[in-house]
Amino acid sequence: MKLPAGAEGAARGGTKPTRIIRNWTQKELADKLAVAEQQVQRYEARQYKGVSVERLQAVADALKLRVREVITFRLGAGRMPTGRSPR
Repeated sequence: MKLPAGAEGAARGGTKPTRIIRNWTQKELADKLAVAEQQVQRYEARQYKGVSVERLQAVADALKLRVREVITFRLGAGRMPTGRSPR
Protein backbone atom coordinates (compact mmCIF):
# COMPACT_ATOMS: atom_id res chain seq x y z
CA MET A 1 0.00 0.00 0.00
CA LYS A 2 1.41 3.39 -0.98
CA LEU A 3 1.17 6.08 1.67
CA PRO A 4 -0.24 9.50 0.78
CA ALA A 5 2.27 12.19 -0.23
CA GLY A 6 4.15 13.49 2.80
CA ALA A 7 2.98 10.64 5.02
CA GLU A 8 6.28 8.78 5.12
CA GLY A 9 7.65 11.03 7.86
CA ALA A 10 4.56 10.53 9.98
CA ALA A 11 4.79 6.77 9.51
CA ARG A 12 8.30 6.83 10.94
CA GLY A 13 6.80 8.42 14.07
CA GLY A 14 5.24 5.13 15.16
CA THR A 15 2.36 2.77 14.81
CA LYS A 16 -0.46 5.11 15.81
CA PRO A 17 0.27 7.68 13.08
CA THR A 18 0.60 4.82 10.59
CA ARG A 19 -2.73 3.36 11.68
CA ILE A 20 -4.37 6.76 11.27
CA ILE A 21 -2.75 7.42 7.88
CA ARG A 22 -4.11 4.10 6.69
CA ASN A 23 -7.55 5.18 7.94
CA TRP A 24 -7.77 2.19 10.27
CA THR A 25 -9.67 2.38 13.52
CA GLN A 26 -8.32 0.85 16.68
CA LYS A 27 -10.97 -1.84 16.24
CA GLU A 28 -9.72 -2.69 12.75
CA LEU A 29 -6.16 -3.07 14.02
CA ALA A 30 -7.41 -5.09 16.99
CA ASP A 31 -9.29 -7.43 14.63
CA LYS A 32 -6.12 -7.99 12.58
CA LEU A 33 -4.22 -8.78 15.80
CA ALA A 34 -7.05 -10.92 17.24
CA VAL A 35 -7.17 -8.81 20.42
CA ALA A 36 -9.81 -6.59 22.00
CA GLU A 37 -10.04 -2.97 20.86
CA GLN A 38 -9.27 -1.94 24.45
CA GLN A 39 -5.91 -3.72 24.17
CA VAL A 40 -4.92 -1.55 21.19
CA GLN A 41 -6.06 1.50 23.18
CA ARG A 42 -3.74 0.45 26.03
CA TYR A 43 -0.84 -0.19 23.65
CA GLU A 44 -1.22 3.26 22.11
CA ALA A 45 -1.72 5.03 25.44
CA ARG A 46 1.59 3.54 26.65
CA GLN A 47 3.26 4.02 23.24
CA TYR A 48 3.76 0.24 23.13
CA LYS A 49 6.15 0.33 26.11
CA GLY A 50 6.44 -3.05 27.78
CA VAL A 51 4.93 -4.92 24.82
CA SER A 52 6.67 -8.16 23.86
CA VAL A 53 8.87 -8.32 20.79
CA GLU A 54 6.50 -10.90 19.30
CA ARG A 55 3.51 -8.58 19.71
CA LEU A 56 5.44 -5.62 18.29
CA GLN A 57 6.30 -7.75 15.26
CA ALA A 58 2.63 -8.74 14.85
CA VAL A 59 1.60 -5.06 14.96
CA ALA A 60 4.33 -4.15 12.46
CA ASP A 61 3.25 -6.98 10.17
CA ALA A 62 -0.40 -5.88 10.32
CA LEU A 63 0.57 -2.29 9.49
CA LYS A 64 3.16 -3.40 6.92
CA LEU A 65 5.97 -1.69 8.83
CA ARG A 66 9.58 -2.76 9.19
CA VAL A 67 10.90 -3.24 12.71
CA ARG A 68 14.22 -1.59 13.49
CA GLU A 69 16.05 -2.48 16.65
CA VAL A 70 17.73 0.26 18.64
CA ILE A 71 19.65 -0.59 21.78
CA THR A 72 20.65 2.11 24.24
CA PHE A 73 23.04 1.51 27.11
CA ARG A 74 23.07 3.78 30.13
CA LEU A 75 26.14 3.73 32.31
CA GLY A 76 26.44 5.07 35.82
CA ALA A 77 28.79 7.99 36.48
CA GLY A 78 32.45 6.98 36.26
CA ARG A 79 31.78 3.55 34.76
CA MET A 80 33.43 2.25 31.66
CA PRO A 81 31.47 0.17 29.11
CA THR A 82 33.52 -2.88 30.14
CA GLY A 83 32.23 -2.51 33.68
CA ARG A 84 35.64 -1.38 34.97
CA SER A 85 36.12 1.95 36.69
CA PRO A 86 38.39 4.52 35.04
CA ARG A 87 41.92 4.70 36.46
